[in-house]
Amino acid sequence: MTIGSSKPLILWIEEARSSDIQLVGGKAASLGELARAGMPIPPGFVITSEAYRIFLEETGLKTKIVEILKDANVNNREWLEKVSAQLRKLIIEA
Repeated sequence: MTIGSSKPLILWIEEARSSDIQLVGGKAASLGELARAGMPIPPGFVITSEAYRIFLEETGLKTKIVEILKDANVNNREWLEKVSAQLRKLIIEA
């Protein structure tokens, strides 16, 4: 499924290939390869990174996330936990 994008937004697991790692992630790509090899994989689908990118842009979250992360301190565990919770809340609410 594509909407205003040349890249798919959703792929059935069996459509995912190892060459799609950037689009669907490693687990989905591996499951797709296993399904095509005839292994018993439960039916399912994956939301692509393109769909996620569009979601972030359309909701305005991309700008908010960039602003929140501008002073990132990846060596401070407390900061990471706080920001992670804040980002998770923004995404869920959107």
